[in-house]
Amino acid sequence: MTIQAEPTRARVKDKVDTAPAPAKSPVPGRARNAAAQRAYARRAQREGRPIQRAVEDDLDRGAGRVSFAVLIIVLLVVGVAATLWLSTQAIADSYRLDEVKQESERLAERAAVLQREVTQKESAASLAERAKAMGMVPAGDPARLVVQPDGTVVVVGEPTPVAPPESENPPENGQNQSEGQQPPPANGGGAG
Repeated sequence: MTIQAEPTRARVKDKVDTAPAPAKSPVPGRARNAAAQRAYARRAQREGRPIQRAVEDDLDRGAGRVSFAVLIIVLLVVGVAATLWLSTQAIADSYRLDEVKQESERLAERAAVLQREVTQKESAASLAERAKAMGMVPAGDPARLVVQPDGTVVVVGEPTPVAPPESENPPENGQNQSEGQQPPPANGGGAG
């Protein structure tokens, strides 16, 4: 039984060196992809041949890498600028929100003060004081008019005249202090 030894790489290398170099592209007009180019480059290195690369492919590949790097840098710069702008706007909005809240609180306090003033001026005691200051007197028991179902009017109660107010400053020339007009007659003898 005889065992044959496999040929060594040196013998294979010698045989390959004599073979012609493969064409640049197996199909004319069709470019190799990157994986095929790397495979051919490794094969040429193993066989001891110089690696054949097109200079323009290297330039295109370098230009592609540079343009990709520039694109990534531009995107990062735009992203950082957008983040800074958005955070600045958020801070400005928070300041405006604080100002609006303070204004709202101030207006709510002002509304509460005005409501207290209105409530105080609507009270019976306040109205009586202002009426007295204007020269008005409280009414006594007034007579009431009741309309009957047949259309006649009946007076209920006895109308009594009201005593004039005791004022410290009497009206000049018989005129009312407030508007300079004569007071209406107390017995209801006016127009009607």
